[in-house]
Amino acid sequence: MSQWMYATGGEQQGPVTDAELRRLAADGSLKPADLIWREGLKDWVPAGRVKGLFPAQASAPAAPAAFRGTPSPPGFSGGEGRGEGDCGVPLTRPSATLSPHGGERDALLIGVPQNAATPAAAPQPAAPSGPPAPAPKMSVMAIMSILCGVLSVLMALAGGLCCTLGGIPAALVAVTGIVLGLVARKRIARSAGTLGHGGMAIAGLIVGIIALVLSIIVIIMMFLQAGVVMSQWEKIKSGMPSSPTPPSPPSQKVQVQPSPPPQPPPSQKVQVQPSTPPQPPVDDEAKLRKIAAGWQPAGGPIVDLLPTMEGDRRAAKEGDVWVLRSAGIATKQKFPVPADFRFVAKTDSNNIRFGYNADEMIFNWEMNRDEFRIWGGPASMKNKPGAGRVPVNEWVGIELIVWPDEMIVYVDGAERYRTKADFSKVNEPLKIFSMGSTVKVKSVEMTRPAAR
Repeated sequence: MSQWMYATGGEQQGPVTDAELRRLAADGSLKPADLIWREGLKDWVPAGRVKGLFPAQASAPAAPAAFRGTPSPPGFSGGEGRGEGDCGVPLTRPSATLSPHGGERDALLIGVPQNAATPAAAPQPAAPSGPPAPAPKMSVMAIMSILCGVLSVLMALAGGLCCTLGGIPAALVAVTGIVLGLVARKRIARSAGTLGHGGMAIAGLIVGIIALVLSIIVIIMMFLQAGVVMSQWEKIKSGMPSSPTPPSPPSQKVQVQPSPPPQPPPSQKVQVQPSTPPQPPVDDEAKLRKIAAGWQPAGGPIVDLLPTMEGDRRAAKEGDVWVLRSAGIATKQKFPVPADFRFVAKTDSNNIRFGYNADEMIFNWEMNRDEFRIWGGPASMKNKPGAGRVPVNEWVGIELIVWPDEMIVYVDGAERYRTKADFSKVNEPLKIFSMGSTVKVKSVEMTRPAAR
């Protein structure tokens, strides 16, 4: 039984038997133009030249005259009624049919006897040309890589121009593009030519790396800008000028010759104005008694907080008095509202600062001593002009009463400040501090305010 090879669609198939070849021709899987070959043939021949293989050729006449009269190749005997194909192989005999049993009748199918000698110079059977190589598929990862790279560059540039947080998402997108580019290159290398766009993957890698560098630069710029802003904010909060003040040049003593006073007319008497006597020194004990008498009525027991308060590294104690030179102290525990805090302090110049329901409340603010300042909290920036000045180098009693909906500040028993706000969620420690001055704190107490 013969074994046939056939080629359809540019691909070599087989081997198949005579019966299978006949079935392929019958169901249309094998076309007359498809090439077939078996052992003993010099070359591949079209299947349509095989007599009786296709049903429409069962009663067909002998090969057309166009194929007649051509010389037979060496080693083959001619015969009347026989033609030759383009490859020089005799096509049919008049009585040839395809036999399922092979043998001589199979050889007669294409005019080649089984015992025929093969020409010495016959070429080797040539395999059919394969189908054209398919176009490489598009690598989605390569395209996504370059898209991520371009997007991250745009985001980094926008973040750098606007000094925003755009550098962080730009860096994340750039890293994503780099990872996609690496994966795409690896898959393209392993695809044996079925995946394309390797150049696009390399471009995505390069653009992603550039975008990542730009993003890192933008992030560094953002943090530097944030540091400058925070520094300026701290200077504003502390009342320091935003730029350093150059030192004043050393003063030179200038000898000023006093001009002689005008002589009064002889007829008028000279009125001598008495000089103002100096103020007597403040009696600390008397002032402390006055402060104690000016506290508002307590609504509960009075707790001494000063012994339990903690100071920062610049705070110091002189006996029972805390000395704050640009330093601060704070309670360990937090206090919910309502609360009544009382403390006695004095400053050598300015800035008695304290906080509880606000970050800072300031007396003798160095920028405007007459204004009572509030920073942070529900009452932030509700400042009051004319309410911020307290005496210098003199003990002052400051009382802060905070209700869920209102806060009141007293100085030496007199009301200085009152405002409405939502203080119901306040639960903070009390802190007292100074800025650019020396503040001494003699006592700190806490109680519950009496009913309003």
